[in-house]
Amino acid sequence: MVYRKVDTHPELVKARFAEMLLPLLNTLASIVIFGSLLAGLPLSRLGTNGGGGRSTRCLGFDILRGQFGWVASGCICAPALLLLLSASANVKCAVLLPVALLLAWWLRATHTSHPGGPRAHRILREPQWPDKTWHVDAGWRCAVAEESHERTHAELPNGQKLTGEPAGRQTWHREPGRMSAADKETVGFNPSKNPNPDDSVWRAQRVAAWKAKGGSVPSGTWRVKGPLDAARKAMAWYQVLQSDDGHWAGDYGGPLFLLPGLVVVWYVTGRLETVLDADRRAAIEHYLRVHQQTDGGWGMHVESPSTMFGATMCYVALRLLGVARDEECMALGRAFLHAHGGCTFTGSWAKFYLCLLGAMEWAGHQVTNPNPNPNPNPNPNPIPIPKASPH
Repeated sequence: MVYRKVDTHPELVKARFAEMLLPLLNTLASIVIFGSLLAGLPLSRLGTNGGGGRSTRCLGFDILRGQFGWVASGCICAPALLLLLSASANVKCAVLLPVALLLAWWLRATHTSHPGGPRAHRILREPQWPDKTWHVDAGWRCAVAEESHERTHAELPNGQKLTGEPAGRQTWHREPGRMSAADKETVGFNPSKNPNPDDSVWRAQRVAAWKAKGGSVPSGTWRVKGPLDAARKAMAWYQVLQSDDGHWAGDYGGPLFLLPGLVVVWYVTGRLETVLDADRRAAIEHYLRVHQQTDGGWGMHVESPSTMFGATMCYVALRLLGVARDEECMALGRAFLHAHGGCTFTGSWAKFYLCLLGAMEWAGHQVTNPNPNPNPNPNPNPIPIPKASPH
């Protein structure tokens, strides 16, 4: 066996130490420069990436995404790589083998924040709902304008008053003591026929109010005889639907990912049962139940096929509203989520709410830019706003 003598001459040791120290100092200097002095610069690229969501476009450390860009990473890692090239074969093997194994795992693993790129085609599922007619609890009434403010003021426990113009505001209230739990609206909703509720309850109330004033509703037998006649029929119908303060009310019921977010926020702030009374919680539960599709999922909006985004949000909202996990709708919802990879394959909004609830680690959520227009000037084209008249 041949033994290699290691030269331990003090001058040689110092020279080798200096060779190692210089690259390490360069690496530390790069970390300070890109991680502190140039952090978040340029602001116009803060929180953005070059595609695929894997690398920031910032020159320095991206404080929103928690990443170094390619330039910064190269400056930080290059000195260490040069130092590695001058090392012995044993040192190279000891360093490169774990790095290669880690890289292979990274390339093959399914990462929480990067479940994959865009689909090669649109979702092939078609939206389908059970052929069932649902009826919401009876007794709901829409209050608009000043009445809406008054009803809200009466419900606030701390005596606060709303600010702003009441015109155009609309809120729903269930008349206390007038209806039992078994009473249902006569107007039904069958999503398999039309997934849009069409404001059916609101329209029925406006028709009743219009008739109570002695007005007549356009007949379904009215067959238009030209553009002018069509305009007359439209005007006759829309004057029936017009609110007393002059605006035309309507629900914002298309997206299925907005309402669940409010439920999550009310839950984590401990306000779910104070902001929402039992009737409103039951109405939200009803709304989410009727839009569940036959495959167990929910769409991103009422006409969409089931998506992981919509299914995650609606499932979580129903559970927070008190629906038991062993109910049929919840079992179907979980089956859909499990069949499509679990909630790591949902959208970033849903992941945020899961993290907020403590159901997912924050490390599993890809940070997104809070400003949709990452411009260093928050108001690059200011619009002159006239001052309010003292009169």
